[in-house]
Amino acid sequence: MPTLFNDLPDLCLFEIFGYLNTMNIIYSFLDVNERMNVLLREKRYLSDISVDLTNTSLNIFKSFFNSLLPTIGSNITNLTIAFNQIELTKLYHYLLPNVKSLSLLSIINPNGLQKFFESKYFDSINELKMEFNGQTLIRSYTYSRIVNRFLFTEKTCRTTFEKCTLWGSCPYGICLQNVQQTLNIKQLTIQLNLLIDLLLLFDNLPCIEQFNVKLYRIHDSNDNINARHILDYTLLDKILRNLLSVQKLSLTYLTYEKNGIDGIRLHDTLSPLLNLNELSLLMTITYFTLVENHLLLSLKILERYNIHCWLDKNEYILYTKRFNHTLSLILDPLINDQIKTVHYSSVKILELSNRQRFSHSSLVKCLHQFPNLTSIKLQNIINLSEKETIKYTVDNVLSLAYYINVKYFQQFLFILPYLTTLKINYTCLQKYLTNSKYIFNNFNHIYHLKIIKCEYTNLNEILTYFSMLNTLSLQMSFYRKDYHTQKCLYFELIHSTILTRMKNLYYFEFIYDWEDLIQYLYSKLSSSTDNQIIQLHGDMITIWK
Repeated sequence: MPTLFNDLPDLCLFEIFGYLNTMNIIYSFLDVNERMNVLLREKRYLSDISVDLTNTSLNIFKSFFNSLLPTIGSNITNLTIAFNQIELTKLYHYLLPNVKSLSLLSIINPNGLQKFFESKYFDSINELKMEFNGQTLIRSYTYSRIVNRFLFTEKTCRTTFEKCTLWGSCPYGICLQNVQQTLNIKQLTIQLNLLIDLLLLFDNLPCIEQFNVKLYRIHDSNDNINARHILDYTLLDKILRNLLSVQKLSLTYLTYEKNGIDGIRLHDTLSPLLNLNELSLLMTITYFTLVENHLLLSLKILERYNIHCWLDKNEYILYTKRFNHTLSLILDPLINDQIKTVHYSSVKILELSNRQRFSHSSLVKCLHQFPNLTSIKLQNIINLSEKETIKYTVDNVLSLAYYINVKYFQQFLFILPYLTTLKINYTCLQKYLTNSKYIFNNFNHIYHLKIIKCEYTNLNEILTYFSMLNTLSLQMSFYRKDYHTQKCLYFELIHSTILTRMKNLYYFEFIYDWEDLIQYLYSKLSSSTDNQIIQLHGDMITIWK
């Protein structure tokens, strides 16, 4: 007699639940029968619900709001949506009365952001997370104006927000202006463009309890080394010495000091922090002259902080073996470190580069020190042995951003066998797929693909290797040729190849800095596609289906 799904014991069902996120569990099992509802309540899946809708198709999104939201909407306290979903979400705001934490990801439209702040659909929110995506300098100033108005200006401030995160994968930070004293914000994570803005926040956030900040470096026309670092150590020292109540400090810092920064100077900075019990440090110091023995001896005074040192020509790194969520690191000090291995358990995103040549086994051994690592970004030069047979893999990494040459791409595909997300330069991907000596050409396990500096040539053929894509982003290189020819080619590519043949695709974005072409494609696609939401955001078209 066959065993039915409902015959499985509770422990087996809980085991199945463990492989799914909350959204999938509720969507799949709620109201199947009374037993399933009892199990969901028993495991508290139906109370204080956290829902992430970012990676969902339009049909599932509508089904969730129409079918499930009337039943569980009042129990949802944490909601994560992509920015292109916010207009649909606002239609159902009355079914979400108890949302306390809202995350808006991939914000690409300043006008839409302003409309969100001006609305009162989510007045109960006390935690807001915003992720800005791929902004230009002009768009950065627009975002900054909106953030200033609604978060840091007294008359227009949304006073319910106690925790704010303003972050993103973009080349510019937030520029603050006319900041006024804000009493409601207790936790703030922000990317800033200017040092003066950091001082403004210190002066105007008297109730701040937790503050995370990233400062961007500014390059002048001569690329002068002193101009690249906007926060010198003397000023950093003054800031840190005044954090008398801080218990946990995470600092990633890059600077130029003519004679370096030794252990005694760093100790003088940290010693006033009597309540400090956890330090996460990554300091990269470029120097002109340095007495190596003095530096190494002086660091012994910092033994309680577990600080290590890696020396290279004209540069050295001071680092601890405790890091936060995202880490940008040169591999050399980790691989050459003779001290007993310690796991970097909190790191999930790792940006890597190295100078010396390493074997694959050394690289994999290093990556195994990060047991919860899910994403790797390779943007600088990576040197690996070319003849070594790859015997070991890193199975937990699901995302790879590969922006260097094609030389080691094949090897990383073998090292990371369970990739589902790939961000890559068009030239690298094209060379890899057209080179006959490469045999790893099956990308059916890739569900999310972003190609930068993309060209039309061979793009149709390249996309045939990615038949299982759920999301696709094409960031085109600007190449102005015959307008009438090009607009027809791109429309045919998007409409016939991408939207019609890719059956599993539910989100597509097309970025091209040519306004006439983007306007034409938006108009043409809007009139030729059904059951899809097409949006225009300056130089970008997004399609959600």
